[in-house]
Amino acid sequence: MQGKSGEDLVEKQQAEIGLMPVVANEAAAYGYEAEDRHFVRVFLGKEKARLTWDDGLDVVRVLMTAYQSAEQGKTLDFPPAGLDQFVPAVAKGTWKP
Repeated sequence: MQGKSGEDLVEKQQAEIGLMPVVANEAAAYGYEAEDRHFVRVFLGKEKARLTWDDGLDVVRVLMTAYQSAEQGKTLDFPPAGLDQFVPAVAKGTWKP
């Protein structure tokens, strides 16, 4: 695949040009097998989840703060006021790169 320089067309691509390196047993190398095994064990009640709904919510708050910071062009305290009502321009369809 080819696109503009800097455009990510392939997940985990290491370079803009040339061949993409082959990763033997990619599922194990990137931890997918361990992640899946962990969640199966959680669903079976054999261990406690390492990440929770609250962890995911915190990640969303950090990302929304990053969007808000970028739109305002300044560093924001965390969490910024009004974060729960903030909708980024990209989500509104008004973002123009």
